Formats: sequence, structure tokens, C-alpha cells
Amino acid sequence: YLDQARDYDPVKQPGKTYCRDGGVLRDRDCFDPLFFHLSPRDAESMNLHQRLVLQESWRALEDAGYNPRALAESATGAFVGSEPTGYFHETFTGASDAIIASRLSYVLDLRGPALVVNTGCSSSGVALHMACESLHRGESTLALAGGVFAAISRTALIPLSEIEMLSASGRCRTFDAAGDGMVLSEGVGMVVLKRLADAERDGDDIYGVIQASGMNQDGASTGITAPNGAAQESLITEIYERHGIDPATISYVEAHGTGTPLGDPIEANALSRAFRRFTDRETYCALGSAKAHIGHTAASATVIGLMKVLMSMRHRRIPGLPHFQKLNSKIELEGSPFYIPTATQEWRPSGGQPLTAALSGFGHSGTNVHFVIREPEVVSKVSEIPPNGVIVPLSAKDEARLLEAVERLQAFLQEEPETDLVRLAYTLQTGREAMSHRIALVVRSVAELRTALAQEVRPPMKRGVVTDLQVSEWIAERNLPELAAAWSAGTNVSWNKLHESSRPRRLL
Repeated sequence: YLDQARDYDPVKQPGKTYCRDGGVLRDRDCFDPLFFHLSPRDAESMNLHQRLVLQESWRALEDAGYNPRALAESATGAFVGSEPTGYFHETFTGASDAIIASRLSYVLDLRGPALVVNTGCSSSGVALHMACESLHRGESTLALAGGVFAAISRTALIPLSEIEMLSASGRCRTFDAAGDGMVLSEGVGMVVLKRLADAERDGDDIYGVIQASGMNQDGASTGITAPNGAAQESLITEIYERHGIDPATISYVEAHGTGTPLGDPIEANALSRAFRRFTDRETYCALGSAKAHIGHTAASATVIGLMKVLMSMRHRRIPGLPHFQKLNSKIELEGSPFYIPTATQEWRPSGGQPLTAALSGFGHSGTNVHFVIREPEVVSKVSEIPPNGVIVPLSAKDEARLLEAVERLQAFLQEEPETDLVRLAYTLQTGREAMSHRIALVVRSVAELRTALAQEVRPPMKRGVVTDLQVSEWIAERNLPELAAAWSAGTNVSWNKLHESSRPRRLL
């Protein structure tokens, strides 16, 4: 990524970078083309961003409880924030940044909108906002949205050093007096979005609810890449007024927070002015940034900030801001709603209100985005396990991967021993592609499932042809052992017919 002897010098000078720190995605070049029905030559020719978006979108859909292949011909949209990498190897389509989103649509046969957004470091935020708008308009029934950046190289670091945007200390010191610039890191993140009413109707588990989103442009400022505090304030104010948001209910803001001595004060002070238009409350809202933890992930920064918000909500904890010691003197937090969390703290709701956060993303293009996210309503009802148990299916492309799937499920059950077994079984039945190597376990409790998984995984016994009529009879009789054996041997099972009387909610 960087030839230090040629490209690095701690003293700023032309043609070199004074910052050699950054985050690089581990195994970013590892890709299984056959899994996605691509030839190895096609995969090698594909822009790295195309491959990463394919992988992370598949993971996001499975995490949401959806079988990616079952979305074929649906109005599922793909919205991806990305900046050019200059990659070229053999093919036009492999090199094309325009194909990053459409490659996903092509592989999964998705029929909703597919587009790539480039507004600099707000790109994934703009992609998220456009996905929300597409859902509102009914263009999409489901959307995959996010961003990708995996292009750290001398061609990125040297120009940023020449305009003094990088940190000489190699640390992103967001809002700190010692903040001296950003640290570049690679990152990729994709999330699954649906209209709330549709998600509730379909029994989806929900990480969070986007209450409001919007974007605007800086227009003229002190420089084309310089942030415009008035534009940021205007965007936040307009969103809150249009959507009836009371910022007194927002107890955490995931800021853009790049650690630059210019951008951080502009952002923090614009936030204070915007909130002050609505509330006189003081020191109730924590202010943080994922960039202090992992660096600035460019086009993927806003979606990674969203993921931080959602995981913080899920665990009800606000992480402390790393590297923070003394507030930048140009930031005016005294008497404002904001404070800097210096250590990880519990995130408590106030007055019976759901946890609510705001999220900002500002591009060097001058395009700004802002979101308000609240935690979902908790549905705590535990499913009743049928007397004859449930079928827990697992599959993979080969035996080694099947063993990995078993190990992952074992690890999950170790961390989540109170898992709802009925919801787990339903999610694995309907939310995963049925691949060639399979096992299906009939169990009546999580403890029984853990015991079964600890035993040696054996391939299913060969059996004669199973007809659709036999499968239908076994479903009607709830003959789970026969269904499990047939599915393990390669027979298709319409799992939803097992749940026609009462369909469980999916499990995240």
C-alpha cells in the first residue's frame, strides 16, 4: 500500500506523505467467485468494491433473516456510496464504478433501482437517504444501502498530505485540542431497509427506525472542500421542523467528527445552534464519532456510523470517545446540550421515551446528510415450542463450510443461551439458501440443539425419490423426522407451509 522508503517522510514535503497510519481491510482480496456463480476470471477482473458489496450485501440479507436468492424479480433496490479506485484489469464491466450496485442486482436478479453515489465522504449517507426516499415512493419494497472504500494507496495519502488533511500523530482525535487531521481507513457496510409497517407485518426483527433523513449542499463557502456551518445548521433545523422532531429527546449524536481543527468546531457549533432553536436543556446529549475508533472510512463512513448507533442501542451503551483529553478551544459546549463521553457509559432512556440518536455525514463535495434514528419497540413474547419440536436446518457449498456453519451456530448459542428456538429454526429455514451439503436437526430445546451440534456431523443417508405429495403429507402430519431427512438428502421443502397457522418472527 505504501513504500515507506519512497513515499513517507515525517516532515511534510511534495511527493510524500507524513502519515503512514491507516486501517486496511483484512483479506480484502479473498473472494469465492463460484459461490456467486461467477467465473474466477470475471472475479479477478472485477473492481474490488464490486466484490466487497456482493459479500456484505449477502451477509446483511442473511442477518435480516432473508434468503438472498428468494428476492429474485422483486422490487429490491441497491444504493451504494463509493468513490473511484482507478482499478482496471481486462474488462470494462469489471472496471466500471457504475456496476458496483448493478452487479448486486444482476447476481440476485433484483428489479428495484440500482445506483452508485459519489459525494465524497457523505456518499453512503446519501445512498441511505435515497434508499429511504425510494421506499417512501414505493419504487422499492426492500432496499440494500451502504457504502464501500477499499482503496488506501500512495495516490490517496500523498494528495491528502499535501493539503494537510491527515494526522501527523496517526490518531483521529475528534473534538480534541490536539486534533491534527484524519486517519484514513478502509471499510464496507450494507444495511437492509424496509418500510416500518411492512417490517412489522412481515415479522422482521428490527435494529432501529429511521424517523427522519435529509440532505443539502454547502454552496459557496471559504473553499470548495471547506465545511459550511450555516448549511449544516440549516439542514438539521429543517429536518426537525419538517418531521416534528424534538431534539430534547435525542440523547446521542454520532458526528462526522474527522478530527480536523477546522471541521470539528464548525460541526459541533452548528449542532449546538440547531438544537438551541428547540430546547434549553443542557449537557444531556453525548457526542461521539466512529472515526476516533477506526479512522475515516471515506465513502462508507456514514453507514458505519449508523451501524455504531444501532449496536449502541442494542446494547444500551455509549462508547467512550478514544484519544479525547481536552476540548478544542473553538468548540463551544458550555451551556449547550452536548458533552463528550470520556468512558463507556450506560445509555438510559428518559421519561419512558425510546432511545433516540442523530447521525451526520458531511462530504468534501459539500453534500451534507443528517438522520434521526430511534430504537424499535421491544417484542418480548417467547414462542411456544411445539410438542414434536422444530427442524433446525444448516447447509453450505461443501463439507468444510458446513462444519464452519455448525461452529458459528454453536458460538451464537454460547453467547445467546436464551435464544427463541422457534424463531431461530424459522429464520434458518426461510432466510438461507439451501445449498448442496446439508444437515437438519429435530430438537425440542436449545439445550438439545447444542448437544446435537456437538456430535459429529454425518452426511444424510441416501434415500429414494421423494415426491411432492409425500412432502405435503409429512407437512400436514407434522412428521418432522421425515421432513428433516428428506431436506438433508436434497429434497425441496416449502417451509412456510409448516407455519401457516402462526408464522414466527425472524431472528436477527
